[in-house]
This record gives sequence, structure tokens and C-alpha cells, in this order.
Amino acid sequence: MVEQAQHEGHIARHTDAYETPIATPAEAVGDHIPFQKGRLFLSHLGHLNFDGLKDDYFHLLTPSPSLFRDLRGLDLKAGREVLKIAVIYVKHGQETEQAILQNSQGSCEYQEFVASMGWEIDLSVHIGFMGGLEKNQTTGAKANYFCTAATEIVFHDATKLPTDLSDPRQVKKKRHIGNDHVHIVWNEHWRPYRPKTIGGDFGNAIIVVTPLRHDRYSIDIHRDASLPPFGPLETGVIVGKHLLGPLVRATAIHACRSAMHMPAHRPVTASSNMPAPVPAAAVLPHGAHDALAQRASDIRIITQRHKAARWTYRKLVENVFMSAA
Repeated sequence: MVEQAQHEGHIARHTDAYETPIATPAEAVGDHIPFQKGRLFLSHLGHLNFDGLKDDYFHLLTPSPSLFRDLRGLDLKAGREVLKIAVIYVKHGQETEQAILQNSQGSCEYQEFVASMGWEIDLSVHIGFMGGLEKNQTTGAKANYFCTAATEIVFHDATKLPTDLSDPRQVKKKRHIGNDHVHIVWNEHWRPYRPKTIGGDFGNAIIVVTPLRHDRYSIDIHRDASLPPFGPLETGVIVGKHLLGPLVRATAIHACRSAMHMPAHRPVTASSNMPAPVPAAAVLPHGAHDALAQRASDIRIITQRHKAARWTYRKLVENVFMSAA
């Protein structure tokens, strides 16, 4: 450790001795030079090069109310893949949809599981993907959320959605739970969970987690016949507590992608009742690539709609390098 500290000190002293600050004239960043900030911006991004001589490399947009309206619309669109996933708590002995949706609190073990898949957010101040929930707290004050640089997930935890004591069917809860492609079911019932318990047109994939002894959990996967297989978890797998949340979340993400990109119709082969194989390109999950591709397409449309006529890269360079004179 002492030798390492001496070595680092030696490097620091010699680096300081040989480095000299780069002199930047004050006038080089003055506001009196037109397009100076634009030139610096393009230079820092590496766009002031010979590639810019190509046609359509740059476009000047004509300012107008419609341009600003289109840009505001672009800003409102998600820049990442966004997913909604339902999380359902089933108590011991609960048999019906009505009984399950009336749960306003889960067991401590269930709450730990939900927390392990993401983190809790305050819906009134959250600025990311809302998953159809409202900032005015009519759909609850809190929700569980997870995100990466490319993906955002809102978990519709049935116990966190407001329970309407005057409505035995819990229509408001069902409006969110029933419209999610993937259901994660925490099953504390003595028997296996029945996939048709929660009705609806969605719920294409159901991941059932059943607590066992010694912090172990069994997994059961139910999916529509038209849905391609997904992982990493499969039916029959036993998972430890420390890996349960991340693995269930990853499986739910893949299930959601498969459900959103599954073909509308898969033909049945003559030799069996199983759907015919679908080309890989038709079922591969695109995920975040779709969001980025859609954003790029929107930008191209806005550019073509509002670009100035008779504008060339040469004119751009003349403006960004022109002097005050």
C-alpha cells in the first residue's frame, strides 16, 4: 500500500509539472461572433468534417408555430422502451377475482418481493413513465418502478391501487390490471393458481410465484399458445430469495416484449394442432430499439416537414465561421 501511494504521488507530481493550461483568448468565445455557440456545439459533436459535405447531412429548420408544436409533441413521447406489468397478491383461501382484487395489503414476504423488483415512487412528483397512473393520486399515491438507460417499467401492484369498498368488482383496479400483457402472481393459496382467475383480454403471460420453506420459491409459467417461449425462468424452477426479484423481473420483461410483438395470427400445421413455426424476425423482441427507431422516424418526418429550401452545408459553414465584420 505504501509503495502504491508513493507511485501515485510520483505520477501526480510529474503530471502537474509537464501539463500547461491551454490559453483560450477571451474574444474566441465572445457573443459578438455570429453562430459561435453553434460552431462550438457542432465541433464538440464531431460534425465539422468532410462528411458534412454530403447532401442532406444537415438541415436548417424554418421557425414556425407548427415546428414548435411538433417539437413539443416529440418531447412528450417516451425516449425509452416502456412496459406495464401487473403484480397480484393471492391470500390463502382466495378463489375469485373479486376477493383477490379487494386486497389492499400483502404479507411482509410479498412486500419484500415487490420491493426487490424495483423501487417505490411518489406518483405526484414522478417525471418518468407513469404506466397509465395519475399524478393527482386518484390511482394511488405510490407505485413500484424500475428503469435502465433503455427501459422503464411501472408495476401495477393490485394492493397499492385504491380499493373501492363500495364496488365488489373493483372495476377501477381491473382497468389497469386487466390491460397488462403480463401478470406476476404471488400465490399463498394452498393449491396452484388458476390462470383464468383474473379475466380480461390481456394477461397473455402469467408468472406464478409460490413461497416454499427456507426462503425458496417455485415458479410456474402460463402463456398463450401464440406466445413464443421466454425466460430466464421456466415452470418447475426453484429460486432463492436473493435472486427471486431480479429473475422474475427479467422474465416479465421478456414476456412483455414477446406479447407485444407476437404475430396476430399463427397458422396451424396440417400434421398437428400446434401453431406453425414463425420466422425468427417475426417474434424477436425489439424492445428499446423500437422506441429509438420510432423517435428517429419522428425526427426525420419533422425535418422533412420544416426544412428550409435552398440551404447547403456551404452556407452553414459560411455562417458559423464568419467574422463580426
